[in-house]
Amino acid sequence: MRWLFIVITVLLMSCSHSLDDMVENYNGAFSSEEEEETEEEKKADFAESDMLYEKYFVADNETLNLSAPSGCSECSWTLTDPTDSSKGENFATLFEGSGIGYSEKRFVLYVPNSNLETGKTYKLVLSVSLNGNTYTDTCAVVIYAALENL
Repeated sequence: MRWLFIVITVLLMSCSHSLDDMVENYNGAFSSEEEEETEEEKKADFAESDMLYEKYFVADNETLNLSAPSGCSECSWTLTDPTDSSKGENFATLFEGSGIGYSEKRFVLYVPNSNLETGKTYKLVLSVSLNGNTYTDTCAVVIYAALENL
């Protein structure tokens, strides 16, 4: 046992790096000292079509939570039924306080209280203002029956 202690001590003493050096090397792999991106580089990284996925599948007993891109100054969410124009332009205003909520940058759809029909596909439109420009993306929201309800 004594020999093991001596061997470990000799190995630790022969290391050329201190504990602080090892920690700094490890942390350096996860941080960079690069300069922050300029506004032009941020614009180049932003793709209007990447704000939303093409489709969201939501069970009739679940919630859909979405967020607008960071850095946008204004945004609006519009949920519509593309097959029935008689129900109005915007479901979010029709069902306000009953399962569909949105703040400036978040959209929350609690399907059980929303009165949305199971088996239907709705259209969600997100419009944002970013760096003086307006961007719009659309997606489909598919409401399906949960296995517990079958």
